[in-house]
Amino acid sequence: MICGWARRCGGVLGAAALATLAALTLAGCGGDTAPGSATSGSTGPEPSTTVKPELPVYKEGAPRPIGAGSYVTGSNGFFSGLQLTIPPGWSATETDQGEIGLHPDARPDDALLLWKDMAAVVTHNRNKKVGHVRPDVGRSAEDLLDWLTTTSDFSVLSKPASVTYGPSITGTQLTIGVSETANFAWDDCPDNPRCAAILTDPEHWGTNFYAIGGDEVSRIFIGTVHYPEGDHTLFITLDTPNQDELATFARQAEPIIRSLRVPSRYTDN
Repeated sequence: MICGWARRCGGVLGAAALATLAALTLAGCGGDTAPGSATSGSTGPEPSTTVKPELPVYKEGAPRPIGAGSYVTGSNGFFSGLQLTIPPGWSATETDQGEIGLHPDARPDDALLLWKDMAAVVTHNRNKKVGHVRPDVGRSAEDLLDWLTTTSDFSVLSKPASVTYGPSITGTQLTIGVSETANFAWDDCPDNPRCAAILTDPEHWGTNFYAIGGDEVSRIFIGTVHYPEGDHTLFITLDTPNQDELATFARQAEPIIRSLRVPSRYTDN
């Protein structure tokens, strides 16, 4: 969770931005076709019989090195039961219920962010409501994608495209930046007025929200995971300081994204 200028941004009451890292992204700059077969459909849970060590749980903060290897998230971690493999040379700024935030040690301003069940927020502070959840925007993948592609504070750099990650995580991704006409109206962003708030996790982030500013770009994948108890949305976001950086970082993050396996049963934590 984060602002581009400070990863997760503070709440609307004027709280300071909480961290100071940069962002991430999924595919190359030329388009949104991602590694793996490009298919439409919905993410499906996948069972596994392999026992993996639990990913350490870290609250949002300074980067902590993560040993290379395959992990599963525990009961206090993000999307309990999620499996992923992390190559050498990566650190985590958060791995708790609200987010997995990973950064390559050689490119600390790039970020691979995993979220779930996100909500759209007010994009600016002109009415002193930046970061407030928008009740008029649904939380399904379809509703959020429609909102991301029709909101004037965002510039769509790569149109929505259907992609598949791992063996069964299917969904849609697009790349956005901040539009030239954005008017954030809050000097908490160093690129003010060219900043825009995007999403929040109402269950875990409190008044914080994810935002980007200036030349920063965000490639966001949204997949729907079906469970008997109901659907959940999985977000895979790559955030980089500029569009030129995106293609390079996408290749570096690809092995982690390809390794993702959603749990066969959903645990509400």
